[in-house]
Amino acid sequence: MNQPSPQDAIRAELLANEMLEHLAVEVPDATDDAPTRIAFVGPYNAGKSSLISALTSDLSISRDSKPETAEVTYYDWNGFHLVDLPGWFSGFEAHDETADDELRLHADLVAFCLTVELGDHNTQDAIERVLGDLGFADRAVVIVNKSNSEDSGDGVILAEIAKRLKGFPGVPRLLTDAQDYLDTIEGVLDLDEAALAFLQRDSNVPELEELLLGLAGRKQDARADAQAQQTHRVLNEAIGLLVPDPEEVAGRALLSDLETVFRACQARLENARASEQARLVKELSGLANDVIENIRQGGTYENGRASAARHWSDAHRQALGRLNQTLERELDQLSEDTATTLNLVPLEEVDSVGHGSGPSPGPSKPSLLKRMFDALELKPNQILNPLAQEADRVARGGKGKDSIAYVLARELQPNKVFKPHGRLKDAAKIHDAAAKASKLGKVLPSAFPALLEGANWWRELRADQAAKERDAKIRADYETEALTASNDLSLQFQEWLDVAFPPLATKLAAMGEPLDELRVERHAQIERLEALRRALSNKADATAEPLPESTATFPDGSPH
Repeated sequence: MNQPSPQDAIRAELLANEMLEHLAVEVPDATDDAPTRIAFVGPYNAGKSSLISALTSDLSISRDSKPETAEVTYYDWNGFHLVDLPGWFSGFEAHDETADDELRLHADLVAFCLTVELGDHNTQDAIERVLGDLGFADRAVVIVNKSNSEDSGDGVILAEIAKRLKGFPGVPRLLTDAQDYLDTIEGVLDLDEAALAFLQRDSNVPELEELLLGLAGRKQDARADAQAQQTHRVLNEAIGLLVPDPEEVAGRALLSDLETVFRACQARLENARASEQARLVKELSGLANDVIENIRQGGTYENGRASAARHWSDAHRQALGRLNQTLERELDQLSEDTATTLNLVPLEEVDSVGHGSGPSPGPSKPSLLKRMFDALELKPNQILNPLAQEADRVARGGKGKDSIAYVLARELQPNKVFKPHGRLKDAAKIHDAAAKASKLGKVLPSAFPALLEGANWWRELRADQAAKERDAKIRADYETEALTASNDLSLQFQEWLDVAFPPLATKLAAMGEPLDELRVERHAQIERLEALRRALSNKADATAEPLPESTATFPDGSPH
């Protein structure tokens, strides 16, 4: 069983990726055993068809000053195929494309045809491309046709063409006049055989025949060289298309911007938390002095502690309130900053970004950035919904004796003697506050238990200490409790963040998944293509000119 050729493996690899599959048809057929093809290329009206007619003595070949040749035509000649291509620069784009495709895909040797006028910069660019970029410098001849139709001497013309070919000194060049030769075999000249033979020799068509046969004899591996060059061009183009396109680059930049927005928001929240903790510790620790002063003024420890407890509760509640407001404000700012960042790349522009220069047949896939937007699903109005559940529960529980609000009121002041309906009044206040917070969607779930615990902390102190020890104890206890309260505040705030941020972080990570998938797929395919390139190079003749390497680089700095 025959082993598949590198070209077959490359073709299969390209067909596996819809972004590259259009290149599969440009991979040469390694089993092509047709006769060696000598492609006649050049500007229109350079006499390509006339030269082929002269070489083959086939007078039926159409010859006209207009851009006559529109299709590729093969002619048998001495066991080879002379290939007549449409001329370049005729103004017919289809002619140029047909000539380019045939030259890249099927030409083995090249006869580059000019006239004594030598053409303009377009012709010079074509010479550079065919002999240089396409690698035909050692498999080509340059023919300057219609040389007998001008008064310029052969030396002047050859000197000028030498300047044009200074980058390719080894390429043979020859002056010809195909029409002179055709005139001798068409019977339109009233000349004797000696004069006709002289005119044929002066046309240099016989010398051209020897030149082409000699080139074909020397380059018996022309087919292999041509196919290797074309295959490497295809590989280079495929690897170039796998380099991150503008859409992917924009996607990574956008994701980086969003991550910056999130980090900035979290940093501001962390600063706010640290500031509130320090402030709370200072305020709560300072309440010890109020208790001590109350005792010194003849009051009781219990009264001083009860008074301080009210301040304690107020300070804690105010700290919670400020952090709550900070969280609300920062989440609103996060939503606004995220929306602003997303708007840096309008959706209508995103949808217009393609995947490279080649055609992409078949149904189009959703835009990469649109997939990223879909993964984010940012809906600011839903960010705080989980935080309102506790308030909703309290608000829905009503105001009666069996309500959650009533239970909270009882826990808040378990030893207080209430007047008739006093407890219900407190329950009503709690219920109304929860209802208001629930409607705003900005209450934080664990606020109530923290507020309730503060009212009972003063019971933990002993009332029978000596004044000095008592004062030290009061201060130490207040500092300890203040630190505990500070830590509780931090934990509570972290709980809020744990509710608010993970969904957004998950969505942000989901935005990067398409990019990561593309990166992995791209690098894996590039590695496979590079391996196929090496396999192809290993089959090439060790004495041959090195095959071209890819010059593709990645904007994101990642290796091939």
